[in-house]
Amino acid sequence: MLEISHLTITHIKDYKQIVCDLSLNVKSGEKLAIIGEEGTGKSTLLKLILSPSKIHDYTTVEGTIQNPFNKIGYLPQTLSEQERQQTVLEFLFKNSEDLFDYNAFYQSAALLDLDVKKLEDSNLHLGRLSGGERLKLQLAKLAGDNADLLLLDEPSSDLDLESQFALQKF
Repeated sequence: MLEISHLTITHIKDYKQIVCDLSLNVKSGEKLAIIGEEGTGKSTLLKLILSPSKIHDYTTVEGTIQNPFNKIGYLPQTLSEQERQQTVLEFLFKNSEDLFDYNAFYQSAALLDLDVKKLEDSNLHLGRLSGGERLKLQLAKLAGDNADLLLLDEPSSDLDLESQFALQKF
Protein backbone atom coordinates (compact mmCIF):
# COMPACT_ATOMS: atom_id res chain seq x y z
CA MET A 1 0.00 0.00 0.00
CA LEU A 2 1.26 3.45 -0.93
CA GLU A 3 0.98 5.63 2.17
CA ILE A 4 1.39 9.39 2.09
CA SER A 5 1.20 11.14 5.45
CA HIS A 6 1.11 14.88 6.15
CA LEU A 7 2.90 15.70 2.90
CA THR A 8 3.68 19.33 2.20
CA ILE A 9 5.60 20.35 -0.92
CA THR A 10 6.84 23.93 -1.08
CA HIS A 11 8.32 25.65 -4.12
CA ILE A 12 11.80 27.00 -3.28
CA LYS A 13 11.58 30.01 -5.59
CA ASP A 14 8.54 31.73 -4.05
CA TYR A 15 7.85 29.57 -0.96
CA LYS A 16 4.40 28.76 -2.36
CA GLN A 17 2.95 25.54 -1.01
CA ILE A 18 2.19 23.26 -3.95
CA VAL A 19 0.73 20.50 -1.78
CA CYS A 20 -0.37 21.14 1.79
CA ASP A 21 -0.76 18.42 4.46
CA LEU A 22 -1.82 15.64 2.05
CA SER A 23 -2.50 12.21 3.51
CA LEU A 24 -3.76 9.22 1.53
CA ASN A 25 -3.49 5.45 1.14
CA VAL A 26 -3.61 3.56 -2.14
CA LYS A 27 -3.93 -0.22 -1.95
CA SER A 28 -2.85 -2.64 -4.63
CA GLY A 29 -5.47 -2.73 -7.40
CA GLU A 30 -6.97 0.65 -6.53
CA LYS A 31 -7.09 3.59 -8.89
CA LEU A 32 -6.66 7.22 -7.93
CA ALA A 33 -7.10 10.31 -10.08
CA ILE A 34 -5.50 13.61 -9.18
CA ILE A 35 -7.53 16.43 -10.68
CA GLY A 36 -6.65 20.09 -10.62
CA GLU A 37 -5.84 23.13 -12.68
CA GLU A 38 -2.52 23.54 -14.44
CA GLY A 39 0.31 24.41 -12.09
CA THR A 40 -1.26 22.98 -8.94
CA GLY A 41 1.42 20.32 -8.32
CA LYS A 42 -0.04 17.15 -9.85
CA SER A 43 3.08 16.30 -11.86
CA THR A 44 5.35 17.28 -8.98
CA LEU A 45 3.50 14.89 -6.67
CA LEU A 46 3.81 12.04 -9.18
CA LYS A 47 7.53 12.72 -9.65
CA LEU A 48 8.01 12.73 -5.87
CA ILE A 49 6.33 9.33 -5.56
CA LEU A 50 8.46 8.02 -8.43
CA SER A 51 11.77 9.40 -7.19
CA PRO A 52 12.25 12.25 -4.69
CA SER A 53 15.45 13.30 -6.46
CA LYS A 54 13.37 14.40 -9.47
CA ILE A 55 12.04 17.43 -7.57
CA HIS A 56 14.70 18.20 -4.96
CA ASP A 57 16.21 21.05 -6.99
CA TYR A 58 13.02 23.16 -6.95
CA THR A 59 11.05 22.07 -3.86
CA THR A 60 11.27 21.27 -0.19
CA VAL A 61 9.29 18.32 1.13
CA GLU A 62 7.89 17.60 4.58
CA GLY A 63 5.95 14.49 5.57
CA THR A 64 6.42 10.85 4.67
CA ILE A 65 5.85 8.58 1.71
CA GLN A 66 6.00 4.83 2.18
CA ASN A 67 6.05 3.06 -1.14
CA PRO A 68 6.42 -0.73 -0.96
CA PHE A 69 5.87 -1.24 -4.68
CA ASN A 70 8.89 -2.88 -6.32
CA LYS A 71 8.52 -1.55 -9.84
CA ILE A 72 6.90 1.74 -10.79
CA GLY A 73 5.80 2.49 -14.33
CA TYR A 74 5.74 6.19 -15.16
CA LEU A 75 4.06 7.91 -18.09
CA PRO A 76 5.34 11.50 -18.33
CA GLN A 77 3.32 14.31 -19.90
CA THR A 78 5.81 14.51 -22.75
CA LEU A 79 8.77 12.55 -23.99
CA SER A 80 12.17 14.20 -24.01
CA GLU A 81 13.77 15.11 -27.33
CA GLN A 82 16.28 12.31 -26.76
CA GLU A 83 13.45 9.78 -26.37
CA ARG A 84 11.71 11.13 -29.49
CA GLN A 85 14.91 10.41 -31.45
CA GLN A 86 14.85 6.73 -30.43
CA THR A 87 13.47 4.08 -32.72
CA VAL A 88 10.39 2.26 -31.52
CA LEU A 89 12.47 -0.85 -30.80
CA GLU A 90 15.05 1.12 -28.82
CA PHE A 91 12.28 2.71 -26.80
CA LEU A 92 10.59 -0.61 -26.08
CA PHE A 93 13.64 -2.57 -25.03
CA LYS A 94 16.21 -0.07 -23.81
CA ASN A 95 16.57 -0.18 -20.01
CA SER A 96 14.29 -3.21 -19.70
CA GLU A 97 15.45 -4.69 -16.42
CA ASP A 98 13.10 -7.65 -16.28
CA LEU A 99 11.62 -9.93 -18.84
CA PHE A 100 9.28 -8.07 -21.13
CA ASP A 101 5.74 -9.51 -21.18
CA TYR A 102 4.95 -9.57 -24.90
CA ASN A 103 1.49 -10.98 -24.26
CA ALA A 104 0.53 -8.03 -22.03
CA PHE A 105 2.08 -5.63 -24.53
CA TYR A 106 0.12 -6.99 -27.50
CA GLN A 107 -3.13 -7.26 -25.52
CA SER A 108 -2.82 -3.64 -24.42
CA ALA A 109 -1.87 -2.53 -27.92
CA ALA A 110 -5.00 -4.23 -29.27
CA LEU A 111 -7.17 -2.73 -26.53
CA LEU A 112 -5.81 0.74 -27.34
CA ASP A 113 -6.15 0.14 -31.11
CA LEU A 114 -2.43 0.62 -31.69
CA ASP A 115 -1.28 -0.49 -35.15
CA VAL A 116 1.66 -2.75 -34.18
CA LYS A 117 2.35 -3.61 -37.84
CA LYS A 118 3.34 0.02 -38.38
CA LEU A 119 5.75 -0.21 -35.44
CA GLU A 120 7.68 -3.13 -36.94
CA ASP A 121 9.69 -0.75 -39.15
CA SER A 122 13.09 -0.88 -37.42
CA ASN A 123 13.89 2.69 -38.55
CA LEU A 124 10.68 4.27 -37.25
CA HIS A 125 11.49 6.97 -34.69
CA LEU A 126 9.07 7.99 -31.95
CA GLY A 127 9.16 11.56 -33.23
CA ARG A 128 7.47 10.41 -36.44
CA LEU A 129 4.47 8.97 -34.59
CA SER A 130 1.40 11.05 -33.83
CA GLY A 131 0.86 12.14 -30.22
CA GLY A 132 -1.86 9.51 -29.81
CA GLU A 133 0.32 6.75 -31.26
CA ARG A 134 3.21 7.69 -28.94
CA LEU A 135 0.89 7.67 -25.94
CA LYS A 136 -0.63 4.29 -26.87
CA LEU A 137 2.87 2.86 -27.39
CA GLN A 138 3.98 4.13 -23.97
CA LEU A 139 0.91 2.61 -22.31
CA ALA A 140 1.40 -0.74 -24.04
CA LYS A 141 5.08 -0.68 -23.00
CA LEU A 142 4.05 -0.08 -19.39
CA ALA A 143 1.81 -3.15 -19.60
CA GLY A 144 4.73 -5.20 -20.96
CA ASP A 145 7.06 -3.95 -18.22
CA ASN A 146 4.87 -5.50 -15.48
CA ALA A 147 4.96 -2.54 -13.11
CA ASP A 148 3.40 -2.88 -9.65
CA LEU A 149 2.33 0.77 -9.60
CA LEU A 150 1.46 2.95 -12.58
CA LEU A 151 1.80 6.74 -12.42
CA LEU A 152 0.17 8.28 -15.48
CA ASP A 153 0.63 12.02 -15.93
CA GLU A 154 -2.19 13.32 -18.15
CA PRO A 155 -2.68 10.02 -19.98
CA SER A 156 -5.63 11.15 -22.06
CA SER A 157 -4.15 14.38 -23.44
CA ASP A 158 -3.49 13.09 -26.99
CA LEU A 159 -6.23 10.48 -27.25
CA ASP A 160 -9.46 10.60 -29.19
CA LEU A 161 -12.69 9.79 -27.36
CA GLU A 162 -12.69 6.10 -28.35
CA SER A 163 -9.11 5.70 -27.13
CA GLN A 164 -10.02 7.45 -23.87
CA PHE A 165 -12.64 4.75 -23.24
CA ALA A 166 -10.00 2.10 -23.99
CA LEU A 167 -7.66 3.82 -21.52
CA GLN A 168 -10.30 3.46 -18.81
CA LYS A 169 -10.32 -0.31 -19.45
CA PHE A 170 -6.50 -0.35 -19.46
